[in-house]
Amino acid sequence: MKAFLAGVAIALLAGTVAVHADDKKTVKVTLNNKTGFTAIVQIYDHNGGGYSRLEDVTSGGTYLATAYLDDRDYADFKVIFGYEESPSTKRSRCFDVRTNANGSSELPYDLTTSAATC
Repeated sequence: MKAFLAGVAIALLAGTVAVHADDKKTVKVTLNNKTGFTAIVQIYDHNGGGYSRLEDVTSGGTYLATAYLDDRDYADFKVIFGYEESPSTKRSRCFDVRTNANGSSELPYDLTTSAATC
């Protein structure tokens, strides 16, 4: 019985820790594909979120992700995307974002072919 109660206590403590970790403030990142091609898109969150899911986004389509905010309400992430202009021409692009969310719940950006080469 003591072992069972100890296990329950550990599970409750772990749940409490997990809830506090999830209390970090976040902002929605909206990426609009303006490249004219289907793009493979992902972000890397420097504030502890790691890599987002990798997803194909058609031309004119939208990619949604979540970025964590630091203690000064700054989002800090890298947008990484690739596309194929032709079967023999593949491009990869990326750009860094470090911005104060200023109370906004969404940060919209456009993916364009003029973004920096990674």
